[in-house]
Amino acid sequence: MHVSEKLRVNNVLMAQVQNNTMEQAMKADLPARAIQAIAGAMSSHTSMATKLLSDESTRGVFLMVVYELLKRDVGAELFSSAR
Repeated sequence: MHVSEKLRVNNVLMAQVQNNTMEQAMKADLPARAIQAIAGAMSSHTSMATKLLSDESTRGVFLMVVYELLKRDVGAELFSSAR
């Protein structure tokens, strides 16, 4: 989800995805941009994990958000199709 949100803001990439088959999109910008987003996620997730493990107040807010996502079953269809 994190990577897709990072990619979604790139209008050129989104046009390529929306207007082409998966095979065509995989030959365009998607693979390189996804790798960039994955690499960026490494540092942001490390920072976030450190903050969540060290700050009980922030962790509480995070857990409330996680609860709501689980309660609403956000992404269930996407995850089940990926399995």
